[in-house]
Amino acid sequence: MQEPGPATNSLSVPHAWRLLQLRRPELALRMADQLLARNPASPSALVIRSEALRWLKRLSEAVDAARQAVALAPHAAGTFAALARAYGQQGELYEAELAIREALRLTPTEAAYYAFLAELHYLLRRPAEAIATAQDGLALNAQQADCLLWLALAQEALSHPEAADEAFSRLLYVAPTSDLAHAKLGQVLLQRYEPAAANRHLSAALRQAPGRAAELLPLLRQARRQQHWPAWFLRSEQRARTLRALGTAPGLGVFVNRLRASWAVARARWLTRHDPLFQLSRREVWQRRLKAWLLSVLLVPVLILGGNYFELIGADTPLSLPQMLGLVLGGGLFLLVAQLMKRKIDSPESNL
Repeated sequence: MQEPGPATNSLSVPHAWRLLQLRRPELALRMADQLLARNPASPSALVIRSEALRWLKRLSEAVDAARQAVALAPHAAGTFAALARAYGQQGELYEAELAIREALRLTPTEAAYYAFLAELHYLLRRPAEAIATAQDGLALNAQQADCLLWLALAQEALSHPEAADEAFSRLLYVAPTSDLAHAKLGQVLLQRYEPAAANRHLSAALRQAPGRAAELLPLLRQARRQQHWPAWFLRSEQRARTLRALGTAPGLGVFVNRLRASWAVARARWLTRHDPLFQLSRREVWQRRLKAWLLSVLLVPVLILGGNYFELIGADTPLSLPQMLGLVLGGGLFLLVAQLMKRKIDSPESNL
């Protein structure tokens, strides 16, 4: 398919939105700029520009574009929603809340705005408000997936696992192929020490979104290993989690169980050593080598103290000039090797 260029007749706001839906923010940004060259006072083009910049992680520019859209169309809910999303991704959650509340004031029947407000309540550690807001959105649209997601996570945060499971069931019925739904449910199940179920949902999320491997693989590895833990140890960890949620210290029994289970944790690592999931990428291999190399510098004072104790070297005597030169050269060599390893980590070949 030919990509849209300056002379294409597909230069339009709907086409730019379509590019965003296809996850082509660079093309959407280019088209938004072309639309703004035609009409600099187009709020729709500015909203598209803000969304594309947000996808490209150029967050300050995204906020600026959304502010311009709000200034041009202060009675349009969509401009405030774009501003809220840009603020939210920038981490300015309170500003995002003010913007999405204004969008809801202008359009109180948009369930997606309630979903975003519920997300903000959850991120601001106000789960009860998140539940109420998500339910308001579901009253408008019972199949609004984001409302169901934040309802489930807020219920889990309040230690209501049955209500959370019900919301997750509704979510997976509405969006069975959502990688976000499977990933979040997998994380919740992993926190509950239910590794088999967590493994199923995290694997489904990875199949549907291979691009999220950096986030999902550590969780999947944890779930695979926990499946080899004994049932009594999983129950002990579940109980400790429940006690912590109630504000109570787990107690000595949990500590004793962890000592008893140290062999089981080691056995789980041994049993999963040949699992393809645990094969490291080139980047991870070089990261481990760099970490070991940097930690090796800690051996220097140990060797000096040991050599001085056994009278192999005289640590109290001043260094001679050749010794000082050797120390400088050794330090330079150490830094050079570390820099070469870092280049290996940052090289494109390390992603293969």
